[in-house]
Amino acid sequence: MSSDADSRLTYACAPPLGVARVDVVVTGGPGAATVPWLLSRVPEGYRAIVVDDVAEGLAASTAPVVALLDAGADVDPAELPRVAEPVVRGSVDLVLGRPRPAAPAPWHRRVAAAVLGREHPTPDPTPVRAARREGLSALGLAGTDLVQQLAAAAENAGWRVAEVPVRSASEARAASPKP
Repeated sequence: MSSDADSRLTYACAPPLGVARVDVVVTGGPGAATVPWLLSRVPEGYRAIVVDDVAEGLAASTAPVVALLDAGADVDPAELPRVAEPVVRGSVDLVLGRPRPAAPAPWHRRVAAAVLGREHPTPDPTPVRAARREGLSALGLAGTDLVQQLAAAAENAGWRVAEVPVRSASEARAASPKP
């Protein structure tokens, strides 16, 4: 069987050596400062594809399941199995990873922000997602549309959508042993 045919198969257990179960499309460009740390945390059996554009990453993807991860997001890539494995198992069609809530800012910082009228930018509420590659292509979304409209398009298409909590990169760095 050719390697191209191998890439389209869904394996009940681990795929053959050298075949990724999940491709992780890391957007934000290869120059993003967090990329080396992100790549060091990608789980075994997952293949990282670092690109500037989601469509470029999907075109390069060959695994049956694709995870979309924003390099600038505060998500620990070691949490990717929580997001991708339900799709690999066929339990759901799309999983959205939502960072666990962080502790609120200290009261004096919140008051100062309110008094000064400064608002903090709202991060993407689901900066990591996973779905079948063929399903993503069938939705007909491209570029930023894919990321911004994925959940709504999937729901409109009748996909089974789930959301899971994921650990933040900040938590992971704080928990890792210091040199």
